[in-house]
Amino acid sequence: MNVLHINQSDIIGGAAIAAYRLHQGLLGQNVQSRMLVDRAQVSNDLIETINRRHHVESISSRIAFYLGLNYVNLLSTTKILAHKFHIESNILNFHNLHGDYFNYLSIPALTSTKPAVLTLH
Repeated sequence: MNVLHINQSDIIGGAAIAAYRLHQGLLGQNVQSRMLVDRAQVSNDLIETINRRHHVESISSRIAFYLGLNYVNLLSTTKILAHKFHIESNILNFHNLHGDYFNYLSIPALTSTKPAVLTLH
């Protein structure tokens, strides 16, 4: 099994620490586990960042916020579909999806061929 954890950070904040501990626990049980995050502090091959266009998303977030469409402007989330971590994963584990990095409208596409778990922290 290959698990992909999607979170705002790898070790910054309570949800991130919990997700990282779960990631490490799975690795300790010989389960393949990777993390795809907005902000990474740990440097290794199992944790990568979502390739974002911060400048464009910063400008468009003002319009989206004004219209009450929080996070729908975050088009970089669609890049997760083509990321090797997503392609090679068997199951997704969503953690902290808020925090101005994840477009919740991408969930149906991300989960169309893979089961997913939402871990609330």
